[in-house]
Amino acid sequence: MKRQWIILCLLFSWYASDAQELKTENVILITFDGLRWQEVFSGADKKLLRSEKYCASPDEVAAQFWHRDPAVRRKRLMPFFWSTLATEGQLIGNRRLGNKMSLTTKYWISYSGYNEMLSGYPDPDVQHNRKVNNRNVTILEWANRQPLYSGKVAVVGSWDMFPYIINTERSGIYVNAGNVPATGSNLTVKEHLLNAQLAQMQLRWPAVRQDTLTFQYAMEYLKREHPRVLHLAFGGTDEYAHKGKYDAYLRIIYQSDAMIQELWEWLQSQEQYRNKTTLIIATDHGRGHLDRRSWKKHGRIWYPGSNHVWVAVIGPDTPPVGEVKVKARHYQYQIAGTIAYFLGLRFSPHQSPQSLSSW
Repeated sequence: MKRQWIILCLLFSWYASDAQELKTENVILITFDGLRWQEVFSGADKKLLRSEKYCASPDEVAAQFWHRDPAVRRKRLMPFFWSTLATEGQLIGNRRLGNKMSLTTKYWISYSGYNEMLSGYPDPDVQHNRKVNNRNVTILEWANRQPLYSGKVAVVGSWDMFPYIINTERSGIYVNAGNVPATGSNLTVKEHLLNAQLAQMQLRWPAVRQDTLTFQYAMEYLKREHPRVLHLAFGGTDEYAHKGKYDAYLRIIYQSDAMIQELWEWLQSQEQYRNKTTLIIATDHGRGHLDRRSWKKHGRIWYPGSNHVWVAVIGPDTPPVGEVKVKARHYQYQIAGTIAYFLGLRFSPHQSPQSLSSW
């Protein structure tokens, strides 16, 4: 496991042989829930795009996102990814080129995927999206235990499961997730306004906050607290996919790409973060790819392809090779070790002695 982490780290940072030489001082992990590699690397799917079952106005959506050339198509869907990231960072997971990235957990659902990504351990007992505190120590919790990062680690997410995945009771990490307002004694004016807006709005999903609000909460937290490590977790892609709304799924991808661009440009304007921050962008799981119906769902056995994932990285220690085209295999659990590497930490996956009975 450690060796494979190192391989992934070296792929991102070929010339950095010693963590002391790294320029990275901050890491921001951004996750999309259930965003398929097919859309990331090839843009909109023609069969889904032209289906009135999945798109309310196929012609209108096609006018925005369709092109015969997949290189043009993907850039229409994710302009920041395929302009800035493709020239200044790296993208891994285009299976059409033999560059593969997969889950190793047997349960291709969100809790399992996030646990593997953050703890570096595909726990076979994490089989359900239940509100049970994670027994595994994540890289976020591990970083928060270190003097350099103590109190400088935070999570802002759309899904209300993150307090359990991060195990806030044990880790002590600040987590704002789900349809929950920001808390604290020194909230900004905008945070108070966001809290008021959240309280008054009709919720789209009971367990998942709208990503635009999550992004604004994350930006305000960055400006207020200046964390060294932040996990920003979007959730809209998975919600729209489960509902079979391919048009909304495409639009939230496009919108999220724009929000990531806004974040990156802000980071580059700040002394603490400019040329000192590595951005890692990933997904917790893929989606089925057998037919036009299976894209809506994910899970083992009935939805093959749900274990296919991807990752993108940009930062001062990442060689700008763009889309990685070499044939290779990478795994979700390597992300935890890669985060640790950029933070200059030694991290090995391990569990707390929590009883298995709660799972």
